[in-house]
Amino acid sequence: MDTFISKINRLVNKTFTTEHFLSMVYIELTTNEKGLIFYVNAGHSNPILLRDKTDDVELLPATGQILGPFPNEKYKTDFTVMRKGDVLLLYTDGITEAANEESEMYGEQRLIRVLKENRFRSAKEICQIILEEVQLHNKLVEYSDDKTVLAIKRLK
Repeated sequence: MDTFISKINRLVNKTFTTEHFLSMVYIELTTNEKGLIFYVNAGHSNPILLRDKTDDVELLPATGQILGPFPNEKYKTDFTVMRKGDVLLLYTDGITEAANEESEMYGEQRLIRVLKENRFRSAKEICQIILEEVQLHNKLVEYSDDKTVLAIKRLK
């Protein structure tokens, strides 16, 4: 995975100017019965893994820089385990950086709170609720970034 992301990084570096960059998270969900997942986080918002049994939150931090400006960047593949009932939330910075009329950002802590409050819902419902909450928070501001959210819930 780290070699694959390094190749993408070099391609982005060759294709775009130095002012342009990308961030991304690449995750592989395995069929391992223990729920092993591998990931590379290239400077993207930290995915949030909510533990069903303990209500603990694990952030999947960056394992390398953003793609583009650093053509020789080395990316690291990391891993964690997703147990039955756990929810993995991936999102763009347009979610956490959505600001209201007082310039208060939605923020990661609010996102975690909404995730915890709705953890027993389906992955689709979690995404819908988060998007609705962010839109309400951001409704009076004209410009806003893209808002993308993906929830993965382990059922077995």
